[in-house]
Amino acid sequence: MTCVFTDCKLPVLPGLDRCLLHRHRRKCMVETCTNQVYARNRCVRHGGKKKCIHPGCRINVLVGDLCARRRCERHGGVNRFVGHDTPPLRRSPEQVVVPNNPQSPAQQQPVRHDTADTTFELPVLCE
Repeated sequence: MTCVFTDCKLPVLPGLDRCLLHRHRRKCMVETCTNQVYARNRCVRHGGKKKCIHPGCRINVLVGDLCARRRCERHGGVNRFVGHDTPPLRRSPEQVVVPNNPQSPAQQQPVRHDTADTTFELPVLCE
């Protein structure tokens, strides 16, 4: 007989339904699930990880209450910096490209920070 956890082919220990590697792990509380518990007696798929609090977003959070898509780059996200007391992380002028440029991506030219069009930024909800 093999271990009860998903994709584990190791033999079970006497008197247990788990192998030596998984002997101290718990199963998800969902009866038919064979995944390991992540938090709150559930695996990630069944609610062990918190979801982003942004309306309509179903992405798992990394830290706090927001996913990486909703955080600014200063707080571990992917969005350009907005709305804090401290200055944004600086990029060199060669790294900034205006996304609304009608040219194809291969033809886009780097744009300096002081001339870049920032109207494309979405509001970022950081703590």
